[in-house]
Amino acid sequence: MRRMVYLHFQNTLVPQQIRADGTAPSEESRTLSLRYSAFSLDALMVVCHYAALDGEELLETGNLAAARRYLTPFVVDVSTWKKPQLTPFAGSDHFFPLLAEDKASYGKLPPAADIRRLFWERTVADGTREIRKR
Repeated sequence: MRRMVYLHFQNTLVPQQIRADGTAPSEESRTLSLRYSAFSLDALMVVCHYAALDGEELLETGNLAAARRYLTPFVVDVSTWKKPQLTPFAGSDHFFPLLAEDKASYGKLPPAADIRRLFWERTVADGTREIRKR
């Protein structure tokens, strides 16, 4: 069953959502385009995270790396987004923390301080890390 989900992710979800340049046209055509673009990428990254726990590497599926490179600068500095966004957008509301750790997929990674300011992290009692949005 999980393998079927991963194949659907690779062959259907990502190709239908993200273009080669990293844009997500169906999300960017909305009136809250940055919010929807970030939320959509959040959801895709959650799938990648859980797939990795299951031994499946999906981070490089289709145009996901391009989407991460494309969207990150806008989440870090929302004033640079020029598409419709009718209400204020806080990058920390919709930006999956694992993006900050995914340095290998970025052509040019934004300064780590810009990414880290969106999150806080702590080690919990069982020794695992907990990352939360500010």
